Amino acid sequence: GSTTFKNAKLSQKLWHTLKSLLFSDAFADWDEDLDDTVEDLQMKFQQVKKEISIGSLTMWLFNTLGLLPLLVTGYNIWMRHNLLVETIGTTSEEENSLMAIKMVVVLAFLLGTILFLMEWMLMMVYQNKLHPWKNIVAKEEPVDPEHT
Repeated sequence: GSTTFKNAKLSQKLWHTLKSLLFSDAFADWDEDLDDTVEDLQMKFQQVKKEISIGSLTMWLFNTLGLLPLLVTGYNIWMRHNLLVETIGTTSEEENSLMAIKMVVVLAFLLGTILFLMEWMLMMVYQNKLHPWKNIVAKEEPVDPEHT
C-alpha cells in the first residue's frame, strides 16, 4: 500500500508513476509479504483495490481531458457550419462531415468511459474472484449448527 510507496527509492516511485500512465496498477500487491497475518492481508487487499480504483479513475479523467481538443474542434466545425447555413448554404458533403464529427466526439467520450468501466470491472473480478490467493481474504460465513 501507501507505506510501501513512501519507503521506496525515488527511481522505483518514478518507474511506477511512468507505468501508471499506461495502465492502472497497485505499487505493491497485497500478497507480497508472506509473514502477514490474515487480518493484515485483508487490510492490504482493500487498500490495493482502493488504489487500483483511484488509479483507474485518474486515468479516465486524464484520458477524457485529452479529448478536449477534439471537443473544441468539433464545436468550431459546428459553429462554422451554422455560419455557412445562414449565409451561403452547405453541400451534402458538408452536412455529412458535420454528422461525422458529431459522431466522433460522442463516440470518443462514450467509448472512453465504457472501456474505463470495463477495465476497472475486470481488475475487480480478478482481485475478487480469480486471484490465486483470494480465499485467504474471503470473509467466512457463520456456520449454522442446525445444517451441519
